[in-house]
Amino acid sequence: MNQHNSSFARSLPPRAVAIGRTIQPPPLGRPATIYDAAYPGLSYDPDAGVFQRNGKVINTVANNGYVVVWDGQAMRKAHRLAWRFYYGVWPANCIDHRNGDRSDNRIENLREATVAQNNRNKSPTPNRALPKGVSAYTKGKGFFARICVNRKNIHLGTFVTVEAAAAAYREAALRHHRDFARVS
Repeated sequence: MNQHNSSFARSLPPRAVAIGRTIQPPPLGRPATIYDAAYPGLSYDPDAGVFQRNGKVINTVANNGYVVVWDGQAMRKAHRLAWRFYYGVWPANCIDHRNGDRSDNRIENLREATVAQNNRNKSPTPNRALPKGVSAYTKGKGFFARICVNRKNIHLGTFVTVEAAAAAYREAALRHHRDFARVS
């Protein structure tokens, strides 16, 4: 069985062995295209993050920003199907997009995550005046920062400036959420 030739792939878990799966060797430096016998005519390119049927890209972006693919049986979220094609098993948990881009389904951008980890990696709310984790006290008495860890809100302090409160949240997010921390 050929392994995907990239430095990132060596850090990923090995592909699961499944009957009927074949991996085409990468021509001229292109990534391997993965086929699965359970999905005839459908292939996945892990470096581009796209699905093809008979050589034609079939990715469709839904209203919520996720890419969906008709697999011959049902519409499926492409990131979950990509995981199935690459590792040979359906993900047990959520699939998180490392860079926050729901349409980027390259295998190096996908990782399995719990619901809590996936929520930590959410982008800040659009059109929000304050950074993620920062709120203003009423009547203009400053700002406070807080973070949620294991379903508990932790008060990080009261601050005179937004920047100081955002810095406190950033430090706490990196400490508590590690790889899943997303700060504004």
